[in-house]
Amino acid sequence: MNGEQASSNCPTMKSASTRLTSRETLLARVGSISVPVSVQLCQRRMTLREFLALRPGSFIPFSTHCDEPLKLQVKEGSTIALGEPVQNGSQLGLRLSRFVEQPVRQ
Repeated sequence: MNGEQASSNCPTMKSASTRLTSRETLLARVGSISVPVSVQLCQRRMTLREFLALRPGSFIPFSTHCDEPLKLQVKEGSTIALGEPVQNGSQLGLRLSRFVEQPVRQ
């Protein structure tokens, strides 16, 4: 019996091969899902009076410093990475500096 025949007759090899194919298929399907991401510059709370007073040219101060990293977030505001703003030609982007560890959900 050659190696090809042995592997095709071996149930362990077949199931491992099937699992690999199923895993690859699942990864291909999951990998094509569109996930909304956003970059958070900073945030603050305002009173309704402050909000209603906003006009073009208004200055809104924030407590975040200019040299602090920006947050890359996914749905529901979960921060997944930090980075710095960069310009590539006329396009604005985010250069990731590190990923943020998330607590395990129970």
